[in-house]
Amino acid sequence: MKRFIKPLIILIYYLMLFVLIFLNVYYSVSTIVLIPQIFLTVLISYPFSRFYFRNLNKDRERLIEKIYFDRRTGLPNREKLRLEAHQNDLVLFLINIDSFKEVNDFYGNNVGDAVIFSLAKRLRSLTQSSHSRLFEGVELYKLEIDEFAFLFNFSLGEDRILRVAEVIIEIVNDYPFQVNDAEITITITVGIASVIGKDQIEQPSLRTPGILAQADMALKKAKERRVPFLLYHHSMDIPREYEDNIYWTHEVKKAIKEDRVVPYFQPIVNNKTGNIEKYESLIRIIDDREEVIYPDTFLKISRRSRLYPTLSRIMLRKIIREMKNSFMDYSFNISVEDIQNRDTVLFIKRILDNHWKEAPRISFEILESESIEGIPEVLEFVRMVKDYGCSIALDDFGTGYSNFNYMMALEADYIKIDASIIRNLDHDKNAMIIAETIVGFAKRTGIRTIAEYVHSKEIYETVCSLGIDFSQGYYLGVPMPGSFGKKNHSSIPEVSENSFFPNPIK
Repeated sequence: MKRFIKPLIILIYYLMLFVLIFLNVYYSVSTIVLIPQIFLTVLISYPFSRFYFRNLNKDRERLIEKIYFDRRTGLPNREKLRLEAHQNDLVLFLINIDSFKEVNDFYGNNVGDAVIFSLAKRLRSLTQSSHSRLFEGVELYKLEIDEFAFLFNFSLGEDRILRVAEVIIEIVNDYPFQVNDAEITITITVGIASVIGKDQIEQPSLRTPGILAQADMALKKAKERRVPFLLYHHSMDIPREYEDNIYWTHEVKKAIKEDRVVPYFQPIVNNKTGNIEKYESLIRIIDDREEVIYPDTFLKISRRSRLYPTLSRIMLRKIIREMKNSFMDYSFNISVEDIQNRDTVLFIKRILDNHWKEAPRISFEILESESIEGIPEVLEFVRMVKDYGCSIALDDFGTGYSNFNYMMALEADYIKIDASIIRNLDHDKNAMIIAETIVGFAKRTGIRTIAEYVHSKEIYETVCSLGIDFSQGYYLGVPMPGSFGKKNHSSIPEVSENSFFPNPIK
């Protein structure tokens, strides 16, 4: 309503002037009478027009503040930084709080906000501390929720850059923040970019990123290497990674559209009988040249580009089709991301409802890691699929957390002993001890065991001697396409059960 009142006032102002002049001219009023009347009208209207323009300026100032300044700290934000980082010589320090989400989760958002405010105050104080000469001419910015930036609009020597980074880290990491009665310690990681001249400032692109992108890259690399700070160098070559991300996102989308996402099946052998009893389903993409693309190339990118749930649904649908032509059991790899995706879970439920006869032959392999414990959706999912007669396997068991209590809570039917243990059984005493412990526990609890990465006769014989129930690996059979893959991609060679055994075991 307010925005309509102001234009109305100015309109009335001009309308009054117009009517007054018209009436005086029409009735031939003398100039002596006309001038005082106009003067009187302006005098009356002036306060209203002044009120309008004054509020217009205030609105403009509020808008600028909203666009270019952080609401909590009052510091200039990322947009302001982009606007001001236009000098020929620049040095940018990107400061990120490590695992700040944990602070919010543990202490609450109010305490988290207080830490951010205190950190802003501490960083701002550097220009007035004993280090003031070191930070002379610097501007502080508040970027994301857990991120700040220092910008120098002039070049710095490498020694000064390193010293500035050390001081920033020292005054944050070494001195806890006091919020109410809580003493909170945080750590930061700093990504640094230095640009001299106009290179990579005026026209940043994918191949020649601007200074903010450079600092982001340095920050990312510092976190990967677990070091407190890094100065950007072109050898980091993250633009190539960006190009790969774009390329493979496009390729995965294209493969989905053209139905080139196919399951490959690797046999799982019963160690007592030597017969194939089940298959693990593994995702592959067939490219335009009929070449097989392996998941380590595209799966991580698919997760980040939000294509992963679509791939999971395609795989399950095609596995069910394969099962229609087979009497074998099939396993399907499922991640916590799948389990927490409501649409994917509903899709799985719909598949099991429509194919209830095949359901008891499906085993869902859940990646065994610390991340699954404490997630209620995991237990709910396990109960749901078990109601249809499906079995549960814990993949990569023996790495990371390996919580036996949680394994019992999940009511796992199978444990897949991780490749890092199995492949070293013939020469690593510790691997043998771990394998014996897992097998002993599994036998006492009625859980069946599967050895992954059985790559040689020696490993296979050792696995059998330990009493492990099933084996899987290239010694016993390589992943091959099923009937659905062969039907759609005729150039892929035919496969029979016997061809899974390049080295027969019987």
